[in-house]
Amino acid sequence: MKKTDRTFIAICLAMVMVFAMCLSGCGSDTGAEKYADSEYVGTWAATTCEYDGVEMDTKDVVGEFTVTFNADGTCTVSIDDDPDNCEWEPKDKGPAITDGKDGFEFTDHDGILTVEYMDVKINFEKQ
Repeated sequence: MKKTDRTFIAICLAMVMVFAMCLSGCGSDTGAEKYADSEYVGTWAATTCEYDGVEMDTKDVVGEFTVTFNADGTCTVSIDDDPDNCEWEPKDKGPAITDGKDGFEFTDHDGILTVEYMDVKINFEKQ
């Protein structure tokens, strides 16, 4: 394995760990009916991740990685069957997940949601 590949995998793993830690304290807020008609409601699975021009299958790097956006404004981020409950809201460019102090904004690219952290992009497709 090339040094670039190892660096890419290490950055992806670090990003996912930070993502999971930031969201581990998420609460829930019910009564957000405005989300019911959102195109983002449903489960999205990570398909690929990219760093420095190198693209890999996310399952090969971190395993199963999904985000489920619920119609009540809550969401579940799950990495290898380890779920964290959070809140989300639709934004101009895509959905945003927050835990009250930290958050991640996704960008919608024609039905592919992308989140970027520390120059690593992770792409999600609706299931």
